[in-house]
Amino acid sequence: MTHAIIPHVASADDPAPLPTGWAAARARLDGLPGGGLTIAHEAVDRHVAAGHGAQPALIWLGRGGEREVLTYADLAAAAARFAHVLRAHGIAPGERLFLIAGRASPRFMPRPSGRSRRAWWSAPSSPPSAPAPLRARMEIGAAAALVTSEAQYRRKIADWRAEIPGLRLVLIIGETAGEVAKAFVTLKAGFTADAALERDLRGHARKRLGPAVAPREIVFRDTLPRTRSGKIMRRLLRARKLGLPEGDLSTLEGEGS
Repeated sequence: MTHAIIPHVASADDPAPLPTGWAAARARLDGLPGGGLTIAHEAVDRHVAAGHGAQPALIWLGRGGEREVLTYADLAAAAARFAHVLRAHGIAPGERLFLIAGRASPRFMPRPSGRSRRAWWSAPSSPPSAPAPLRARMEIGAAAALVTSEAQYRRKIADWRAEIPGLRLVLIIGETAGEVAKAFVTLKAGFTADAALERDLRGHARKRLGPAVAPREIVFRDTLPRTRSGKIMRRLLRARKLGLPEGDLSTLEGEGS
């Protein structure tokens, strides 16, 4: 099947084409009232100041079909909250923040900041898959703060976190960010579960993983639930601790585990 191509015929009602080029693009930007330029002011603050705060600014679609609509006013308020967190932790205007996360809900994502909340942002949209290039990028960029997910932190950052003294703040975002990490530990023969050992294990975890995701509580157990192939069933530990449904137990190695 073929389709005819209908050419567009210009008319007097057509809007005038926008001029192109860097100079034309710059002319369409407001700029800060006192001079200077930030993407946050252009993308958020000026629309709120112009009375468009209630208009949708961003529509987020999750992998599971979730949908969230945020207005310009929502973004401006979130930016102010996030800027307050940075200031409270000593991150000054002009310092660099790295954002390394997947498709997190907008409820957990930091927002850009405007004139009174100005901060320098360096946000890799496609972070390196290996830890070493990511570390090099953050060292070259003099990262002062990092916003990331728990999974990204454990996989790519935790091993060398303590070796970058300039990285003073790590913020973990995501659905699990407000939960407290707990470690379930079985001991080898000859070791005794006591307060001193628990303290040593917590200290080792903080040094190895970093304070952001290190377990705050350690539970000693004689055994751990495992599959018949020997893998620890972490979901079952969590379900039993929180009183959640245990799900499929067909692969559990002996109920005594």
